[in-house]
Amino acid sequence: MPNKWIHINTEVADPWILPIWSAVNNLESAGKSFPISKEVKSQLGLSISTRLDMLPRIVYRINSEVNEVYKTTKAHNKENIFTDQREGYAFDIEENLKFNLLIDIDSLLFELNSVCELMTRLFFVLYSHIGKNIKKKEVGLIIKKIIEGAGKSSEWFVVLDNQRNFFMHEGAPYFAVDVTEGPGVDSGLNLPPIPVQTCH
Repeated sequence: MPNKWIHINTEVADPWILPIWSAVNNLESAGKSFPISKEVKSQLGLSISTRLDMLPRIVYRINSEVNEVYKTTKAHNKENIFTDQREGYAFDIEENLKFNLLIDIDSLLFELNSVCELMTRLFFVLYSHIGKNIKKKEVGLIIKKIIEGAGKSSEWFVVLDNQRNFFMHEGAPYFAVDVTEGPGVDSGLNLPPIPVQTCH
């Protein structure tokens, strides 16, 4: 068992949770709410914030790997093209590139799902904090209404859940390059195009 260690400093990019915990502490001090445990306060917000910081980095890696796949597959021949009418020959790419891309797609789906689950838990904790008893399964509907109330679509929740379950529990991890009208990667996940982002 280790008896000495070094903690690595972790500073989240967006301290979005701080005003929430400040309001929670004010209500608790005024005796107007039920207490939230120190463990939840110290772990839940940081867990969500850390994952929110991880996501753009995963997206950045995916975009870099996809661009590398594009460059590599430009060397394809007619024999490598598959159509509805005929089978082609699979195109070889570097193994690390292939598996790193699959791993990062897996990571993206997993972490997005984790953030959704953690945010659902946060909503449940906050509602319980102010004495509003709701069932955990109702939290998703509340979040859905909030998103739609802001003029955004909430359909991606269902798409994300379906794609994650397929990728992790059913489908074989695989991707192909669409050369129909130009470059584009078909991951088999029907994911929307991911904009290039840089990490700061």
